[in-house]
Amino acid sequence: MDRFDREERIQRALIAYRADPDHNISNAAVDEGISAVTLWDRVHGRQPKLFNRPNHAKLTVEQERVLAQHTLRLQQQLRPINYKELRVVANALAMENYNDPTSFNPVGQN
Repeated sequence: MDRFDREERIQRALIAYRADPDHNISNAAVDEGISAVTLWDRVHGRQPKLFNRPNHAKLTVEQERVLAQHTLRLQQQLRPINYKELRVVANALAMENYNDPTSFNPVGQN
């Protein structure tokens, strides 16, 4: 079971729960084969991890998009890019997020 299939089942359970006022959270969760706690969290506003950015992310969503576009442009030019070059560009983008360059921690190997 992949996370998108699970998310789809959670969404179906949410729809079923909201459509029928007599349908409780536990029954809706059992019908879709998911945890009642997960469904309860979603009913009460918790967002799925799939849509949350980790606190330790060094690049913003826009910076990740720029990095991906840069890599695609290089591939279209049939120019190979290695991890060292990619890390240099990622560090340059990430450094824009810091007011004090001395506190900057470069991106890791992964």
